[in-house]
Amino acid sequence: MEKKERTVPGKGSRGYINRIKKLAILIAIGSFALAALLFVLGLIIFESKLNILSIFAALIIIPFAGAVTRFVLFRKYSSVSEEDENKVFEATPAGSTTLADLVMTSPEHALGFAFMVVTDNEIAGLRAKGEKLSTVKLYEYLRDLVKKKGFEFEVEVLDDMDKFIDHISGLSESPARAEDETDPQEEVIDMLKIYMA
Repeated sequence: MEKKERTVPGKGSRGYINRIKKLAILIAIGSFALAALLFVLGLIIFESKLNILSIFAALIIIPFAGAVTRFVLFRKYSSVSEEDENKVFEATPAGSTTLADLVMTSPEHALGFAFMVVTDNEIAGLRAKGEKLSTVKLYEYLRDLVKKKGFEFEVEVLDDMDKFIDHISGLSESPARAEDETDPQEEVIDMLKIYMA
């Protein structure tokens, strides 16, 4: 029997959103419980609210607040299914890069993309199911981000899986590159990951 290696989903891969939500809940519960325990122990041991354990309890609330914030940011989204991921991979042209479970941030909003396919000259995105912003707003955000960073890529954002599959099926394949040749996809993906939550 062959042993299947488990990998932890990172930014841009299927399962990332669900993993972050579970992790945020665990951190919030654990840090709150520890803070409460330290505070109560401080009251019992020192018979005062002003003690070293109360200070540690207050400091432990910082990761609690961070975990709650992260959960709130991701709560309306869920990870894409393996079936949808397989459909997208089958339709993606050779030499391009596929990203999944993207939650990107702007000063005003969190923006959800189920998938993004990056070729040498285009970024095609599929709006996430829980996303309340319109496809037009997602398109404008992505287009402006790409333009602001100086990349000359076409941008397309769709909200229907079948239309997305049809669109990426029609994208041209990216040529193979020599080892020392610059990969335009890699530069764009590195830039996108900076804006991923």
